[in-house]
Amino acid sequence: AGLDLFVMPSLWEGLPMAMLEAMALATPVLATSVGSIPSVIDSGEDGVLVPPGDPAALASALQRLLADADWRRQLGRKGRDTVVAHFNAANTASAYERLYLEALA
Repeated sequence: AGLDLFVMPSLWEGLPMAMLEAMALATPVLATSVGSIPSVIDSGEDGVLVPPGDPAALASALQRLLADADWRRQLGRKGRDTVVAHFNAANTASAYERLYLEALA
C-alpha cells in the first residue's frame, strides 16, 4: 500500500496476482504486455503497458509516470475500479463454479 508505482517488467506471465493486488490498492501499474496482462489493463486508462524486452520503452514510461503524480493517482483509481468490477469475490466464485460444472458435465 505504500508504493508509488508497481512495475512488472516480465517476459512472460499468466495472470499475476501481485499486479491485481497492487491495482486493488489503487497503486498504478506499469507492466509488459505479456500473458493475460493486456486483458486486464487498458494501457493509459487503468495502467500502462510496454512491449516485453524493450528497456527503452520501460524507462520512458517509468520516467513519464514518475514525473506526473496526478496521472499516477488517476491510473491507480481506475485500476482499482477495474479490479473491483472484474475480480471481486462474487465473480471469482462464479467463474470457479462454471469451471467445476463444466468439468462435471
